[in-house]
Amino acid sequence: STYVCRVITSLLYAFDTTLLPLLSIANFGWITIKNVHNIHTRTHIASRFEATAVRTRTSGTSRQVPQSTKLKRHLLKMLIVQVLLLFLFTAPHTIQQLYLTFVPNTPEQPLHNAIDKLIYDSFSLLTFIASGMPFYIYTIISGTIFRKTLLSLFKTSISKTGMS
Repeated sequence: STYVCRVITSLLYAFDTTLLPLLSIANFGWITIKNVHNIHTRTHIASRFEATAVRTRTSGTSRQVPQSTKLKRHLLKMLIVQVLLLFLFTAPHTIQQLYLTFVPNTPEQPLHNAIDKLIYDSFSLLTFIASGMPFYIYTIISGTIFRKTLLSLFKTSISKTGMS
């Protein structure tokens, strides 16, 4: 009964901390990318229709609408990096948890227990790092838009608190 409970707990932990977040982020990220693509497609069609109407009234040149392919590639790259890093940061802890569950208990050896504890604590820290990882992904990979917005937020916060 205790072993069965431990196995179920470890499997649920593996699902809740690794598989469910990975699947959720990948699914919602893909849906977001498709939505951005659909919005750009609708905007592009509306702009072309407007440009055609303007061109028929005047002989001016029509403006070019930027392609959404670059944006889609950039969003897809960010999504893939986020999913891969989340997997790399959470999977070791889950694997170690499953290892402790399925490997039979060995006799008490202080060195072996200390090594197991060190590995477990190190992998736990990786799991906590995964929680703060999206901020760094957006800051490093997103280009200047996120960084400019973040700096603007800091400047606004500093000016409101009177720290300048």
